[in-house]
Amino acid sequence: MKKIIIPVITSLFILSATAQEFDKQIAEAQNSYNNGDLENTRFAIQNALREIDVQIGKDVLALLPEQINGLSSDPAHDEVTSVSSGFIGLFIERNWSDMEKNISFSVISDSPMLAGVNALLAMPLMVTSSDNNQKKIKVNGYKALLQRSVDDQNKVTEYALQLPFSNALMNITYDGEISELEFMAIIDQIPVGEVINIAK
Repeated sequence: MKKIIIPVITSLFILSATAQEFDKQIAEAQNSYNNGDLENTRFAIQNALREIDVQIGKDVLALLPEQINGLSSDPAHDEVTSVSSGFIGLFIERNWSDMEKNISFSVISDSPMLAGVNALLAMPLMVTSSDNNQKKIKVNGYKALLQRSVDDQNKVTEYALQLPFSNALMNITYDGEISELEFMAIIDQIPVGEVINIAK
């Protein structure tokens, strides 16, 4: 019973702390605006938006399984960051690994790769079908780009899925030798649709 109660209390404390910081930043923005300090108003609003992004990231990570195909994740190494300027906004990452294999999941808003992936997905099938190492697929009704990397002996060394949604890019990769069927079975263990509903 204690094992259940402690994580719940910890989660509630984090949610409360995030809400308090958000409320503080909104109050600061309102106060600055009323005083005609527009620069600080913008700064406080940006901070409030970062708090929202961080909470979205935590909600996404809470959806992800702790284990996939016997590979474990370490929540201490999960990443959630939000940057209001530059090329990247929200960044979420989790890894499942052992000594030989690694599965990586990430969501990056405003990713520099987003335009390129969207362009490839928009191309006619006859243009993209010439590359045996990439193809268009659908995951939960969303268009995605499936790619594989091979070595000099044509042995698969990595599979990667790139799925654009809204202004974000979801990336799921497997480092190691694996078949396409096995990789797609890994994708099926990640609640892609639920992640999109939260992060879009």
